[in-house]
Amino acid sequence: MGGLFWGYYQFGKELVRPVPEQQFASGASNAETTDRTVSALDNAKNGSIIFGGDIMLARSVESYAKANGGWSQVFSQVKNTLGEYDCRVANLESPFISGKPQTQISSMVFAAKPEAIEALAGANVTAVSLANNHITDQGLAGLTETQNTLKGRNIIFGGAGRSVEEAIAPQSIRCGELRVGLVFATYGTNFASDGVVASLLEDIVPSITTAKKDNDIVAVFAHWGGEYQELATPFQQEIAHRYIDAGADLVIGSHPHVIQPIEVYKSKLIAYSLGNFVFDQATSGNKTEAILISVSYKNNDTSVKAIPIKIEKYFRPTILPAEKAANYLKRLSIENWEFELTPK
Repeated sequence: MGGLFWGYYQFGKELVRPVPEQQFASGASNAETTDRTVSALDNAKNGSIIFGGDIMLARSVESYAKANGGWSQVFSQVKNTLGEYDCRVANLESPFISGKPQTQISSMVFAAKPEAIEALAGANVTAVSLANNHITDQGLAGLTETQNTLKGRNIIFGGAGRSVEEAIAPQSIRCGELRVGLVFATYGTNFASDGVVASLLEDIVPSITTAKKDNDIVAVFAHWGGEYQELATPFQQEIAHRYIDAGADLVIGSHPHVIQPIEVYKSKLIAYSLGNFVFDQATSGNKTEAILISVSYKNNDTSVKAIPIKIEKYFRPTILPAEKAANYLKRLSIENWEFELTPK
């Protein structure tokens, strides 16, 4: 890919220039950009949505949750922040399955206990993506129980099913006055499993087109990129742009387990990786450092806010004061935590 895909965008009252695509991919900064002001979506309806990254409710997360007050404690430190927005969406990385022992710490095959749904329900999670590499970890039985468990708590899901059509089907949620279409996709799964189909990154452009007809806003939740890599790959950038060209308004990424840069392309937001939301990979360092990202629509203005979080005790995300998260900003390729996409 060539050319400059980044324009100007506005942080509060200050106009800031993100890095162009070529230097974004290489990690450089402070380059010249095109003189184009980014405008917001032309939508007079009001509503808000907040996104979180990878949620894994097995392995040590189960142990630490039980030892620290139960599943209700998983999101206890971020629940108030999540509650400030109309909708809450994240990636569910561990299928629910009954009758299995606790996943061993060394295992990469996840099996969450069905009672762990209390963590999601307690945080009033609106929707989750099942389009990830772990959705086949417990086969068709795991997919079926996961879907039924989520249905039982009125949590919307998508991105996996028993057929391609079911897997790639857009889902809709009501966020304030906005009808938001959700399209979920993954690069693949760890195992082939009879009867389980995951929505693939290359297959969802028609789903975006369909969702655009039926919703005010379309958000794509993409499971992609290199694990532990702090830069998006050229493929991530190319396909994210393709999604927006097809009608997506937001592209939100998961899977790398670390944060990756934020981009504005054709006035639309791309957050390449939010990092871990709930995971037990480390006690400190970049695998415990992540963001929530909110998008609020009000009176034709679109406000975006990146909220730094840090996972404590292997299982509990906690809001991090901005002064303690200054190092996040460079990795996100932004200069401030909040910015507005304002119509010309």
